Amino acid sequence: MAGSLAHSRSNQVAVLIPSLVNNVYSQVLTGITEVLERADYHPVVGVTNNDLRKEEALLESMMSWRPAAAILANLTHTDRTTRILRAASIPVVEIMDINGVPIDMSVGFNHIHAAQELADYLIGRGYRRFGYVGWIRNEFAASARYAALRARLERLGYGLVAPDLFKMPPDVPGGKYGTSCSWSRPQTQMSSSTPMIWRQWEERSIVSKAEYRFPASSQSQVSQDLEWAKVFLGH
Repeated sequence: MAGSLAHSRSNQVAVLIPSLVNNVYSQVLTGITEVLERADYHPVVGVTNNDLRKEEALLESMMSWRPAAAILANLTHTDRTTRILRAASIPVVEIMDINGVPIDMSVGFNHIHAAQELADYLIGRGYRRFGYVGWIRNEFAASARYAALRARLERLGYGLVAPDLFKMPPDVPGGKYGTSCSWSRPQTQMSSSTPMIWRQWEERSIVSKAEYRFPASSQSQVSQDLEWAKVFLGH
């Protein structure tokens, strides 16, 4: 496949991420860039701001450059975006979530399972009053994580005394503000679910189609291993 890519496609890879403000995605982009460049490919990056229509427009523009592959965040897209990717006959990786059926490959973790394990862990540690800081601006994976956490707590006889949800992109200042809101509620014992959620990802990241598993010691959300790039690009 590598030979055919060299003749019929560019050495560019379309990368569409929701944000550069969120440090998670900046780390993801760093990992993607390092791996692709070692395989002589280069990312062309578009920022969607969690807007599916913008993602569609950016992808349509990028496809005119005949990219060798595409990387997109999450498993939710417009119907047109999905059709474009299926018709392109290139490797497609959807990152951040594996709780669904990918177009081609997906890399990430199961947000529902992670949230359920988070609830079990906190209850096992003796916590009984819970707060949550999160964002609801088309963050599909985050929304699934929140819903699963709340459902698990309620099933076990607890709830969220401070379910603070914000219509803004997640970032450090927003997190500090949200945490202060959560702590202002009496006896709240958890201010944010984020640290445990990321730990679940680092330990259980997989490529669902090819059934590759990344090591827990990986320093970024996308594997730094050159072998991953070879699998992804068909070497």
